[in-house]
Amino acid sequence: MRLDMTVSCDERFRPLLDQMVSRIIDYVGYGGSDATAVAGVVERALGGARACMAGTPNASLDLRFVIWESEMEIRIGCRPSPGAAERGAGRALDRVLREGGAGEDAPLDRIRQVMTRVEFGREDGLDVCTLAKALPGRG
Repeated sequence: MRLDMTVSCDERFRPLLDQMVSRIIDYVGYGGSDATAVAGVVERALGGARACMAGTPNASLDLRFVIWESEMEIRIGCRPSPGAAERGAGRALDRVLREGGAGEDAPLDRIRQVMTRVEFGREDGLDVCTLAKALPGRG
């Protein structure tokens, strides 16, 4: 299964993303505390992606959910608004996720505890974070 979508970084779309993540995790078969942990770290990664785009109007997230034979993979791409890079707007996703808030651990630390693979890169001009987790009963 593969699902690709582009969603505005506007905060009003956050409930839509949270529901999408929750339903995919349920569909895949993660249960109980695993489902809660996976949903929590994906939401933290999405929050970091939105933070990267703060101050860039019309920014969006490119999301890809793929269910492979042995793992679920979620690719988050930060798509700044046109001209944002030239204005110096936005921040690198890996940097944002490495930073902790006041009294908080860095989101990336928690993400790496839950997911089996976390990768950063650039694809098609987008800052990309790929999260993967072994499917239930397969890892």
